[in-house]
Amino acid sequence: MRRNAKLRTLTFLISTVLAWSAVSGAFAQSEFDDQRARSHFEAGPSYFPESRFEDAVREFQEAYRLSQRSMLLINIGLSYGHALKFDEAIAAYQKYLETGPDAANRSEIEARIEHLRKMAEQVRVADEQESAEAPQE
Repeated sequence: MRRNAKLRTLTFLISTVLAWSAVSGAFAQSEFDDQRARSHFEAGPSYFPESRFEDAVREFQEAYRLSQRSMLLINIGLSYGHALKFDEAIAAYQKYLETGPDAANRSEIEARIEHLRKMAEQVRVADEQESAEAPQE
């Protein structure tokens, strides 16, 4: 099961690289910003094998800041999800849907959001149970 998740993640990241290439230069304010954005984008996946997902988020956020490519919001959401920061992941995916209301992958992203909401709720319930069970001083 874990192998399938890693394979899906890798497949997604590769498809994002291809998408980046297909629209290269379309949104960047300058060639220099586009090159810097690409550098940050390419650095993001390098943190995944070491489970340094927040470092990946930082790289994808900087790439997004420089390029405003909405596909980067998916990478940000994916990285936050792996870092177990579900609310932040949901926010990134929602921003993606807002920037592209006619996104072809809308139903997939909405399903991810719903899954993340369930995960966040499970964490909240577990935290509440743990707090209730903790000895009171």
